[in-house]
Amino acid sequence: MRSLPTSLAVLAVLLLLISCMGPAEGPPAAGANAFALAEENKEVVRQVFAAIDAGNLDRVGELLPAGFALRVPGQPQDFDRDFIFEAIKAFYQAFPDNTHVIEALVAEGDAVAVRLTQHATHEGEYEGVTATGEKVTIPAMHMMTIIDGQIHEWWALEDNLGLMTQIGMQLVPKRTEE
Repeated sequence: MRSLPTSLAVLAVLLLLISCMGPAEGPPAAGANAFALAEENKEVVRQVFAAIDAGNLDRVGELLPAGFALRVPGQPQDFDRDFIFEAIKAFYQAFPDNTHVIEALVAEGDAVAVRLTQHATHEGEYEGVTATGEKVTIPAMHMMTIIDGQIHEWWALEDNLGLMTQIGMQLVPKRTEE
């Protein structure tokens, strides 16, 4: 039987040998792959908002595949790529200095959640409201499904009521016939 100091010395030598061997060969850990995918997907989200703000619809189109679907709560149908291009053009005609400021990105698997605020100046007609020169802020939440570097599904929830009140539209109760 070995004494305690001899056993500790043998254990120390074994630990030293193991630490000198370096990392094990083989594929990276699943956690490392998941982290890298999440970071890649968050970068796609950053790129799409940067392209929108720059007016680079070609780049936006590269990030949205043919089967893309924009989903908006309260809307009965999904919207496609063509709709997004037209909506961007119309919005930027009324708010040419619009920028998206991303405040938080959270990714897991192929899903990315985004909290952002848009900042803009109302310089053109929008939804029947003539230009007011008002500076507006529009908080928003988005959830995107990203596969192979493209956004396949995009859920958007933006404070459109807040936007409309900032440019002077008033919310009035619906009148019922008596």
